[in-house]
Amino acid sequence: MLKIIADFPHAGSEAFLRPDGRKVRIVQHLADGRCIVGEVPDSPKARDASDNFRVDFTALAATKDIACDPSTDPRPRRIQLKRTKGFGLPDNTRNVARPTAWGNPWRPSDYIDAGYQAGQHEARRTCVEIYRAWLTGTSHWALTGWTIAPPDLSALRGLNLACWCKLCSRHALGKPRGVDCPDCEPCHADVLLELANE
Repeated sequence: MLKIIADFPHAGSEAFLRPDGRKVRIVQHLADGRCIVGEVPDSPKARDASDNFRVDFTALAATKDIACDPSTDPRPRRIQLKRTKGFGLPDNTRNVARPTAWGNPWRPSDYIDAGYQAGQHEARRTCVEIYRAWLTGTSHWALTGWTIAPPDLSALRGLNLACWCKLCSRHALGKPRGVDCPDCEPCHADVLLELANE
């Protein structure tokens, strides 16, 4: 980690945030492999320190072109499985869909069939929340009576993770760990990417 910190631009430097290329200013390096950054406004208005946020060093790039190029992003990403001819898993990618050990046992269709009224997207989000609670050992109403132990995540560290949940066109080549996109379907693979790489 010291090598990363030593090689990275100093506080006060500008960088670009992956994957959208927003310009940020590095405020402070943190010992946990992250740094505090603040967005650089388009207009010369005064910036408010309350707008600062934390990101992994790997989420930053030296230029906007590099930040917007998914092939240069070193972060593990979520990949969408496809049945199209010629599709194959990219290198360094593990399938985490059902029926693998990491597949999400909670299905949106089960909630909709049981009368869940919020719709497919919210049912999917609920299933992802339950999956997170299961992996982290936190309380959730759906885990009442659930006795199956969660899978070991150590084998997923640093890997891209593939599932059938749809990605938006902006993330067609994969959604990097830590990116929250309202246009991509909620997916348990995002939870696995986060927890396996903590």
